[in-house]
Amino acid sequence: MVTHLGVPCRNKEEADRFFTTVLGLPLTRSFQVPAALSQAIFHTARAVDVLVYDDGTTRIEAFVTPEHAPSGYAHAGLQVDDLAEVINRCTQEGLECIIVPRGEKQLHFLRDSSGSLFEVTEKPRG
Repeated sequence: MVTHLGVPCRNKEEADRFFTTVLGLPLTRSFQVPAALSQAIFHTARAVDVLVYDDGTTRIEAFVTPEHAPSGYAHAGLQVDDLAEVINRCTQEGLECIIVPRGEKQLHFLRDSSGSLFEVTEKPRG
């Protein structure tokens, strides 16, 4: 299941205009990805502000970056049944697995052979 889509945007005004005015998604929160985490995941060594547009069905994470970022922050969030098994298969296939500590948990990103980036989480059990 796709859980979210991460996209680059030039500024908050452009993001609001497209995601809220055009698509009808309200801005629900914002946060900043620190430079070290941005480097580890996206290979871009700078802090980046993220705007989250979410109507309860569709969630877009807009990474505010004034410079052109053709794919740097673009990623899809996927939810899988067995995270450990997916990471194991990715490793066996020789693909990039990025596991980054974030507070008390870990973030898991996988990069396919074409360079596309996917944030992977496990479906809640029960």
